[in-house]
Amino acid sequence: MQRVLIVVAIIAILALIAVPNFLEAQLRAKVSRIQTDMRTIKTAMEAYFVDHNSYCCDDANSTCAQPGWNESYFPLGYPQLTTPVAYLTGGYYRDI
Repeated sequence: MQRVLIVVAIIAILALIAVPNFLEAQLRAKVSRIQTDMRTIKTAMEAYFVDHNSYCCDDANSTCAQPGWNESYFPLGYPQLTTPVAYLTGGYYRDI
């Protein structure tokens, strides 16, 4: 009976170590995806600039976009993403 308890205790300890590492890996993957998507958007904007010699809707008073396009996405200012936890709990970013 004691051997079973020892085995269960060891499995529980391993689970306590593995689960947070797995969750942290998920957070890092999400942040990495966001960074990659932002680089893709940057590349697309630069390609548009090369073709049209201006950025799409680069003026705050521009009427070329859909209504509401020029509204601020971050009414409280732009947040600094320092850790993956800020990404999920800061309230500025939507979980994809």
